[in-house]
Amino acid sequence: MTSLALLLVLAAGSQCSAGTASEPLLRIIDGDNAASVDRVMSNYSSDPVWMPPNRPPIRGTQIRNAYTRQFASEHPHLKITVSDVRAGDGVAHVTGLTEGTVEPKDGSPGRKVHDRFDAIVVCERDGWKVSVLSWGPAAN
Repeated sequence: MTSLALLLVLAAGSQCSAGTASEPLLRIIDGDNAASVDRVMSNYSSDPVWMPPNRPPIRGTQIRNAYTRQFASEHPHLKITVSDVRAGDGVAHVTGLTEGTVEPKDGSPGRKVHDRFDAIVVCERDGWKVSVLSWGPAAN
């Protein structure tokens, strides 16, 4: 019985190694670029929080609603570069840069994205999930 418990602990820990802590952020960007709310939301924890610049925090289903509205009117073309990952005890802090463009579906001019991001990522049963995400304009 002890070896089964140890095996389960090792298996759970291996899916949340420090080296994989940035993966949910990469998958969120892939979901953004595919305009897939479900793909994006599958990488967030059960009660995520957004900390957008100059606005109050946004929680849970409000995040899903924001993605639904965005994907109805815009198409993102984004990429991220992870600059730092600090992980331990099932929690990670991931920082980096998001760049690209967001093109309105109505044909109006798009906007460039050049933002820094900070994320708190937590280890859940099925791997790392983004719990808190903040962003804002990056210094040039």
